[in-house]
Amino acid sequence: MIKWFKRSGLSFFLITIFILYLSYASTLVQNDVFTSGVFLLLLIIFFVKGHNFDPVFYYTLLVWLTINFFSAVFINTDQKFSFITLIGVTLRVIMPYLMVKIIGTQFFEKVIRYVYVLSIIGLVLFSIQLVYPDLFFTFSDRLNFMTQSEQHEAGGWYIFVYMFSGWATARNCGFAWEPGAYSCILIFLLSFQLAKEKFKIDKYSLVFIVALITTLSTSGFMALFLILISILIYRKKILVNPFYLIGMFALIAFSIFFFRTSDFMLQKIDRYVENEKVETEHFTGMERINRIEEFNRGLEQSFYWPLGNGILDSDYRIKKHGNAIGPNSLSTILMQWGWVGMIFFLFTTTGVFYFYNRKLFISVLLTTAICMTLFSNPFMMRYLVFASFFYYYLYVKGPTRRMFIES
Repeated sequence: MIKWFKRSGLSFFLITIFILYLSYASTLVQNDVFTSGVFLLLLIIFFVKGHNFDPVFYYTLLVWLTINFFSAVFINTDQKFSFITLIGVTLRVIMPYLMVKIIGTQFFEKVIRYVYVLSIIGLVLFSIQLVYPDLFFTFSDRLNFMTQSEQHEAGGWYIFVYMFSGWATARNCGFAWEPGAYSCILIFLLSFQLAKEKFKIDKYSLVFIVALITTLSTSGFMALFLILISILIYRKKILVNPFYLIGMFALIAFSIFFFRTSDFMLQKIDRYVENEKVETEHFTGMERINRIEEFNRGLEQSFYWPLGNGILDSDYRIKKHGNAIGPNSLSTILMQWGWVGMIFFLFTTTGVFYFYNRKLFISVLLTTAICMTLFSNPFMMRYLVFASFFYYYLYVKGPTRRMFIES
C-alpha cells in the first residue's frame, strides 16, 4: 500500500483534489476553511517532496499583489478592501502551481487518464438518466449532501463521479456542476490529447468527443468544430487526397446546417443577443446578465483600466452599469488580471499546444476553441487556466524542459 502510494497514489490523490475543485459541484470547494486545509496539505507535500518555488511563482504573486495594490489605493477606492478575500483568491491561484509541480511533467496526461474513467462512468449513468429521469430525482434527498446550492435547489445531486442536473436532465454534466462546464473541461483535455498524440483519434479522444456531444453545449459544439478542422489540417491529407478535401467541405456544410437548425445553436445565440441588456434576479438575490453582456461590460472597463482590478469590482463598471454579473471567464480574466493576464493566458495556452504539434495556426485554433467555451463559463475554470499557465513555464519553457523532452 505504501509502495503504491509513493508510486501512483499521491498523484491519484492530488488529481482527485484538482478534479474536485475544477468541477465546482461541491459545497466543499466554496468553503474557505476546507480550502485552507487543502492548501496547507499541498504545501506540506510540496516541501516533503523536496521542491522549491520557481521564479514564475514569485513573478505571478508579485504581479497579482501589485494589481491589487493599485486597484485598492488608486482605482477602486469606493470599495472596502478585504485581506481575507485576497488570501482566499490567492490560495486558489497557488494551488494549481503546487499540484502541477508535485506531479511533474505528466500532470495533464494523468488528468486525462483520470477524466477518461470518469467520462465512461458519466456516459453509463447519463444513459440510464435519459431513460429514467424520475428515478434520479428520487435520489436527491440522499445524494445531495455536498451539492452546491444552485443544483441543490433544483433537485440535482453530486457524488464526485457524477452530477445529476435538476434543470438539464437531457444533458450530460459528467462530474462538473453543469453541462457547459463539463464541455469546457473536455474541450481543453481533448485539445491537449490530440496535440500531444499528433492528432490521432485514440480511446481517450473518442470518449471525450462522445461525452462532449451528450452535453449539448452550444460553445462546446462550436469548439469541437474548430478541433475537427484542426485534425483535418494537421493530417495534411486534404492536400493530396481528394476524399479528405471532400470530407472537409462536407463537414463544413453539415456544421453550417446543424448550426442554423438546432435549437441550442443559432437560435440559442439569437436569444442571448435579443436579451443582451436584460437583467434578472438570481434566487440568491444577485442581479444577473447573460454571458454576452458580461463580456461587453468586462471589455469596456478593461479599456478604462487595463491593468486589472484584482479581487475588487470595477468602480467604473458599477457606476455605469450597476452590480449585475454574468458567466464569462474571459471577462473575469480581464476584470481581475487586466490585459496582461489575458495576453499571458493566450500566449501560454497557445505555447503548450505549439510545443507538441509545432504548427502555430493549429495551436491558435485550439486556443480559440478553448476561448469559445471559456466565453460561456464562469471562472470556476481558473484551475485549468492556471495549471496550463504554470505547466508552460515549468516544463515547456522552464529549466526542466530538457528533462521533459528526453522523457
